[in-house]
Formats: sequence, C-alpha cells, structure tokens
Amino acid sequence: MRIAAAALVALLMSAPLMAQEPAPAPSPEADPAVDAFFQFHDTDGNDRVSLDEVVARVRTMFTELRKADEKQKAEIWKANEQLVTSKQFACADANNSMMLARYEWRAYLDQSAKDPALKPGIVQTATLARLEFHETGYDANEDDAWSRAEAKDIAEAEFKKLDADNDQSVSLSEFIAARGVLLRQQYKYSEADFEKRSDPLSLYRTLGCKWTQKSEYSFANMTHVSTISNEIVSVSLEEAEVRMVMLDDKGKELFNNSYKIPLKLSTPAGGKVGGAMLPNFKMEERPNETVKVAAGEFECIVVETEFSGNKSTTHMSCRFPGLMVKMTLAGEGMTSQMELTEFIEHPPAPDERALYVKGRSWTTKVTVKEGDKEEVHFEKCVVVEVTSSEARMDVTTLDKDMKETDKPVTRRNRVFDAVAPGSGIAGRVTLKKLEKLSVHAGEFEAVSESREDGAETLVVSVHAKLAGLTLKSVYTTEKTTRTVELWEFKE
Repeated sequence: MRIAAAALVALLMSAPLMAQEPAPAPSPEADPAVDAFFQFHDTDGNDRVSLDEVVARVRTMFTELRKADEKQKAEIWKANEQLVTSKQFACADANNSMMLARYEWRAYLDQSAKDPALKPGIVQTATLARLEFHETGYDANEDDAWSRAEAKDIAEAEFKKLDADNDQSVSLSEFIAARGVLLRQQYKYSEADFEKRSDPLSLYRTLGCKWTQKSEYSFANMTHVSTISNEIVSVSLEEAEVRMVMLDDKGKELFNNSYKIPLKLSTPAGGKVGGAMLPNFKMEERPNETVKVAAGEFECIVVETEFSGNKSTTHMSCRFPGLMVKMTLAGEGMTSQMELTEFIEHPPAPDERALYVKGRSWTTKVTVKEGDKEEVHFEKCVVVEVTSSEARMDVTTLDKDMKETDKPVTRRNRVFDAVAPGSGIAGRVTLKKLEKLSVHAGEFEAVSESREDGAETLVVSVHAKLAGLTLKSVYTTEKTTRTVELWEFKE
C-alpha cells in the first residue's frame, strides 16, 4: 500500500476520474463481502466506515512498521491486506459524505467487477488526495504535514513543487491543491469543475463566511420562529472560531455565542454513535438531490432518520459538508422545519478607493527595537490627489515628539486595481481573524493576520472597510522588532 517516494509524482499524475452512477437502495440480505469489510474498518461500530477511521488505521499501520523488523513488517502488511485504498474509498463514496454506508460499498464492488478501471468522480478527488497523503507514510508525527526530514525520500525539486508557501513543510491542504493542479492538466477539467470538490472542513476555512438559517417550531398549538446566523471570525491552522447570533421573529437578539471547530480531521478516542449506541435509531441515506431554498440552489446529501417516533429528513450541502440547507422533523404533537436563507461564501472585498479621499490624513508611530536600543519616529500621510487610476500621497517623517525633521517629503502612489504591496514576509499564514481593535487613533473593525517564516513573524491588522489602512503591525526577527501603530486618523 505504501507509495514509493520515487513514484510520488507519478501517483499525483494518476488521478483518473469518472462520473458515478447513483448508489442503489440498501439490500436487506446478508452480504459476506460487505460484512467482512465493515468488520475490519468500522472501529466505532456505528455501521459506517468514515474517512477518519481509515486514516487512523493507516497511521497505526505505519507506526507499527517503523518499529518492526523485516519479518514483522511482512506480517503487518499481510494483516492489513483488507485495508481500503484511497481510490477504492473515493470510488465508493458516491454521495461524497466522507463516509461509506453498506449499500455504497456493495455498489462499488458490483461496479468495479464490471469495470476494473472504475475511477472516482470529480467531487471525490479531495477525498482521494486526502487518503493518498496518509498512504505515503511520511507523516510520522501525525500533524497533517510532511516535514523535509519526514519526506526525505522525495527529490528536492519535487518537494518544492508541493511546498507552495516554501516553509519546508508540505501540509495536507498543499498536497490536495497540488493534486488538483495536476488533475486539471491531465484531464482538462475546468476551475469550475474543481470548485465542486468537497473539503469536509471547507465551510470553516474562509474568514467572513456567513450563513443564516430560519427555523419554525410548532408544539401544542404554539409556534416559535427564530433565525440563527453564523459567521467565521477567526481561522488558524488548528481551528476556526464561529460567532453565532440568534434573533426572534421580530429581529430582536435573543443571545449570542462563539464556538470553535477543529480544522484537522481526527478520530474520537472512544465511544460509539449511531445504531451501536441507540438501538432504536434508524438512518438511511438517499441519492443526492438538488434543493432550492431562499439562499440559492444546492446539491445535497439526503439523510432520513427515525428515533422514538420522531422522523427527520436532512439536506446537507455536498460542496460544504456541515452546511445544513434544509431539515424537517415530525414527532408526536410537534413539527419543526429549518431552511437556509442566506449564504455568503466569500465576503465582498472592501473598496480599495474608499481610503483615498483628497485631504484625508493619517499618522503612524513606528518603533524599532534592537536589544536595549529603541528608535521612535512618526510618519504622516496626506492624500493630495486622486484620479480614476491612482492616489498620490505626501509622506512626512516626524521625530519622536511629532515635530518635523529635515528629511524631505516623499511621494507615494497607490495604483488602483493592482496587486497590493506585500507584507514583507512570505511565510505561511497561521491565523486570520475579524476583531475590534483599539489603537491610539481609536477603536476600529479590523482584519488581522499572522504569518511565520522561520525566525520571522508578522502580525498585521488592517481596517475592515478601508483597504490599505494599517491599524497595527508587529514584525519580529531574531534581532529586531518593528511596530507600526495608527496614531491619528483625520477624515
């Protein structure tokens, strides 16, 4: 199962794709082949084989292999002959739920018997790449990244192709992205096609992503209507923070709260869910459906459940697992229904021209520390001219007492619709968040970002609505720290 390092690029280039037929209805008859597959893979006993369960088995196998001698290695490989491969899992996961039901595995066995060259559909390619990442066995410390030392078998040139941010580490997301590029080249799929792929955590990776759901609950001749909005306010390598606000039917806030979503797939340490924990619980997946709601049209996974007389039908977005598009619930004397009324995948970018109004000025304090030495000066920026294509500003350097110096006034131009000036550090982004930030000039809505590049770090916060206005930045190296803070801001 392990992929030889020399063949890694060949692996990346071998991503065959084919559209899937809808999975047939579950069969109630005994099925020894399916039973054996689930007995081996379904470690939590919930009658589903999840992506997490497979990843956990792969990791365990490679952990054992690293400690084994040659004889023991042969025994370990033999013991894991039944382990599902990335291609098999992706082909079988017809509804792209990152989880295999019995009927899906039976459908895969039937289809692959007829067509040995069966290939996964385009929406399954993220799952395919995710498992391939672990099938290499490189991720020894199980942090969802290959360090250069872990992936020492890969040639330097090939490693650099995978290491998009050049931080000497190939993350799981970098690997999936590289896989997509190669698949586009080989199979000529469009960007739009690849946008249909589902990262199980994609909903939580975009700062400012927002969705709103309206619920109506009826019981004993009483009806309660509420609206819940969720917004991603912070994204790091490890987790996303979501701000949730509930409003009543008149728009009055009932409560607000924040919760966090881990951004690394993990398998629970123990416990059983679903049928293994609730003997009267029944769940059935139906073929995907396209659902139209107030927020738009979505292709959805459809799940029907029944427990203690309560029946529900849930439509979950295929592209954004975790995004509930529609749900109905009915039980004795009660009904409930929910619908997605708003979905903003990417918040609109602020108008880059909004900051540059003729006559507007702002002053920043610049502090540079190196050991015991500290140098402080101020920079005053005044917008002197604005055209349809650019803004021109005069920048005056002031001393630590905010008095003019003998340094000449410099001219800065900001060309609109051009790439914004870089941050000065090319390392990976470790945190993004929306926040209210207090600086000397006042309190502002800010978008903050943290970057790391070896010994260098940069934390920068910019105005959420006035693109280009830095509220605060702290740039740190081994020897120096440079802090910039907005000191004054005049309309």
